[in-house]
Amino acid sequence: MDGLPFDLDHPPDDPPPGVRQLMLWRVSIRVHRDHNVVVREISGSTVCDLCRQPWPCLARRLALRALVASFRPAAEPDGPVGYVDRWLANDIDPPER
Repeated sequence: MDGLPFDLDHPPDDPPPGVRQLMLWRVSIRVHRDHNVVVREISGSTVCDLCRQPWPCLARRLALRALVASFRPAAEPDGPVGYVDRWLANDIDPPER
């Protein structure tokens, strides 16, 4: 994918400039980091170190897609994700219930 401000193989922990959904980035980068490649010594097959699924595992692929998707605006900018992102970015107090 061209035009991304980060390397898909080694995305940064902190959201790069242009990320529009900060919470999506933060969750996705954690999933991406947790699901790493490992080679099984007995069979020589390549699997995920966490879930033991064939590499690249579903969680890793979804995390990469979510990292890319975090550059798009949220579908509902006034919904919960939009509010949480604004709250984290601006240090505003959460609503009282």
